[in-house]
Amino acid sequence: MRLVWRDVNRGPPLACLNDGSPAFTIARLATERRGVTMIRQYGRKVGTFLLALIEPERQLLPDYMRQRPRLRAQLLQLLGIICAAALGAMYGRYWAKLPPNQLMILLSPLVLMAMLVVWVLPDRDTVPTRTMSSLLLAYVGVSVAWPDYMALQLPGLPWISFRRLLLAPMCLLLLVCLSTNAKFRKDVRETMEGEPIIWKLLAAFVLIQFLSIAGAKSPSAAIKNFLNDQIAWTAVFFVALYAFRDERMMLKAMRIFFIACLTIGIIAILEAMNKGVLWNGHIPSLLQVDLQTMSGTLKSEFRFGAYRAKSVYAQPLPFAEIMALVTPTILYFIFSAKNMYARLLFIAVDFTFLYVMTLPQSRLGLIGFTASHGIFILVWAGRIWLREKFSLLGPSITLAYPVMMIGLLGAIMSVGSLRERFVGGHATVYSDQTRKIQKIVSRGVILRSPIIGHGPRQGPAELGVIGYGRASLDNYLLWIALDYGLVGFAIYYGMLLFGLHSMFMVSIRGQETNNNLALMALTTIASFLLIKTVLSEEDNHSIIFMTLGMAMAIAWRDKVKSGALAKAAPSKASLSRPSLNRPIRDSIA
Repeated sequence: MRLVWRDVNRGPPLACLNDGSPAFTIARLATERRGVTMIRQYGRKVGTFLLALIEPERQLLPDYMRQRPRLRAQLLQLLGIICAAALGAMYGRYWAKLPPNQLMILLSPLVLMAMLVVWVLPDRDTVPTRTMSSLLLAYVGVSVAWPDYMALQLPGLPWISFRRLLLAPMCLLLLVCLSTNAKFRKDVRETMEGEPIIWKLLAAFVLIQFLSIAGAKSPSAAIKNFLNDQIAWTAVFFVALYAFRDERMMLKAMRIFFIACLTIGIIAILEAMNKGVLWNGHIPSLLQVDLQTMSGTLKSEFRFGAYRAKSVYAQPLPFAEIMALVTPTILYFIFSAKNMYARLLFIAVDFTFLYVMTLPQSRLGLIGFTASHGIFILVWAGRIWLREKFSLLGPSITLAYPVMMIGLLGAIMSVGSLRERFVGGHATVYSDQTRKIQKIVSRGVILRSPIIGHGPRQGPAELGVIGYGRASLDNYLLWIALDYGLVGFAIYYGMLLFGLHSMFMVSIRGQETNNNLALMALTTIASFLLIKTVLSEEDNHSIIFMTLGMAMAIAWRDKVKSGALAKAAPSKASLSRPSLNRPIRDSIA
């Protein structure tokens, strides 16, 4: 077959070539001006298309935009699908390789995106402060009355504790309120002026916690512990600082705390009668986190034949601690009761709690219980002496205190059972020797990183002390120094001591009509400081940071009433309940 190709412009044939010969195409492109023009046009189109891929859209005329080429849109869509698939493959790979306790790290990009969205939210006139405060109240009850070792365990997901189910939305609402409402920010700022040293020391402590991650041997674990502390400590402090501006909200939190502790006290009594955890063998699979760890937690503990009750806690010592920390709240209800019957009821509950203190077979519970009564009554009597010059009640109790203390010490040292419960004996020899060894060994470990420490909860591992199957210490003073260095130690305990001093001044000379609240906060912080000399567990630290937030709110109300802060005044709700706001001298008459 032969093909004759003619030039339409010239007429006669230019070539007669075999069909399919490469020379046919070459001759056409070389000799035909029309073909050259066509190549140039297609070259311009390709160049324009490539420029359109990287050139941003420009407005040509008002309300008219350059139309995006269809192929460009398809390529961009394909690129997005490829990136999403690669990201999904990476997440799937790490989700399959990481242990369950580290899966939450994969959610950090989503958390950052959520924080960015919260930050760009527009201002609003109303924010969910009531819901945020209600979540705080619910968290107080759950953190005390629900076993933390029982959590939701869904297939393929990390276990979710009920504390986190309340803390996560509470923190989110706190960020939303701070981002979208100027009045909320103003109220928080004014409340912080009640005792500015406390929140400044807290900010410095958070900074030290962050910097200490650099000294951790396990940065991933240190980061996780740091984030948990900000949610359970710092966020709780600021939510309490705002919520407790209303005195009624403060009283609700105290009642919930009291009822929760009363509940776990009753559980401990039944547990001591059963000589075992009540729900052992009856936990549904949905709430079983780690069978090996849970079996050790639910195991009955005995000391020289006596059962050690732990109620909803994993160990007896944190249970004894929380029962000691609720003692100032009971004393508040005793001294602020409306009538004699209510006061007698709370006194009976106080004696019941004294019996519950003996069930964990722990010295720290009885020491905290006794110290709370001594501090509360001594400060109350001293205030009566200062305010009522002609009253004999205040001076009588205050001057009799040295004699009562000498008598108590004599009874403790002379009576064998009391000495065993308060000072210790053959049952506590091992614990006492362990604490002495820890003090000696920890000095060199602290001096290895005295500025920033070894990271959140990394100190016991550095020291090499193992207790209950994990790194542990018996002294929280050493724990703080190991984790955050000597600087963090000074900041942390300085924050607590300033809170103690602030509440002492308000309870003695303050203008707050219900000074028993300040006295309750003072006694709680003092009891916590005393307990932490022999206990390092952090199960109940949220309660202390909530108490510090409460102290800030009490100090703010006192300064507002005294005229030191004239920017704002307490809400009408915070000034209600005249029966609870009576002078303390009249409340016990």
